[in-house]
Amino acid sequence: MPHLDLAASSAPVLASIAALMLVAGFIRGYTGFGGPAVVVIALTYFFAPISIVSKVLVIDTVANLHLVRSTAREANWRQNLVLIGATLIGTPVGVWALTMLDDVLMQQVIAVLSLACAAILLTGWRFKQSPGNPLLFAVGLAAGVSTAATGIALLMMAFLFMLPGSAAVSRANAVQWLLVISLLVVGQYFFAGLLTLDDMGRAALLGLVYLGGTLLGSALFRASNDATVRRAAVWLVFTLALMGLTKSFYE
Repeated sequence: MPHLDLAASSAPVLASIAALMLVAGFIRGYTGFGGPAVVVIALTYFFAPISIVSKVLVIDTVANLHLVRSTAREANWRQNLVLIGATLIGTPVGVWALTMLDDVLMQQVIAVLSLACAAILLTGWRFKQSPGNPLLFAVGLAAGVSTAATGIALLMMAFLFMLPGSAAVSRANAVQWLLVISLLVVGQYFFAGLLTLDDMGRAALLGLVYLGGTLLGSALFRASNDATVRRAAVWLVFTLALMGLTKSFYE
């Protein structure tokens, strides 16, 4: 496992990370998700996950505040409120798992489940009508645990793009859900001692670069059609899950 400390990185390393943030931010702005997963998967080749996940969520929150305003009207709030409520219950378990369980095993489990979801998405299958509250609650609970433990929300993202509705609605649901869970998990990391004010300051500076990429991605989204955005989202879930699973076997 890597043992480098992100907070103690040199200027060249931080510059490389900033370039990664720009790319990840672009992906986040275009699809509504994926930015944190890109950063976490890339950086955990070199840094311990416990030193990465909390800072990445701070960085993502900076950009997400912009995305939330532009997607609030498009989101399906009936679905999202159930998902968010269940997520609130699941996140404390995920924070505990981050500190107590084997992070490689956690990454493998999440990657396998995400690959399965992505495989279903690649077939073109989607729910014909909105799932009932019990399924929404179960998915929200599982996503709360997995996202808090790994910083990667691919399970929820795959599920959202399986739901009926346009890609714009799926993207809006993703943005709104991610803001809530990011704020919640960052707060829990802080009170658990996994995140300091100094960490948050460093992350916020990188978040400005990430925000620039997000603005570029959002502009491209507005110029794209529904099928293109949905196809990009599906392949993004599949690629990130495959990368995460492959990486975990070399830890």
